[in-house]
Amino acid sequence: YNVVHHPIKFYKPIDKSSPLLNAALSENEELSAVFNFYRVNSGGCIERFYTIELQGAHLSNILTCYPHSITHAGNQPEEVIVLNYKNITWKHHIASTESYSCWEERIF
Repeated sequence: YNVVHHPIKFYKPIDKSSPLLNAALSENEELSAVFNFYRVNSGGCIERFYTIELQGAHLSNILTCYPHSITHAGNQPEEVIVLNYKNITWKHHIASTESYSCWEERIF
């Protein structure tokens, strides 16, 4: 197999979890993560339509971004969090479809 999964990257404001995430990065702590995606459906209600679950995840990078104080004066500082993982599950709740990839089970 020549399958390559890229890391999951997400943005978050700098907050009380920031020092804890940096400690997890420094200690190479193994993590699990769940990302739920929501949207407004045709009936005007918010629905969870998609989920990504990670197992055996490790933080590989945390980048601190500070917005330009003149051109983006109303923006707050944020972090870019990058996670590598061993196993991933994708679930589309509306279509009732699901798939997974377990990197620990691959033999090359």
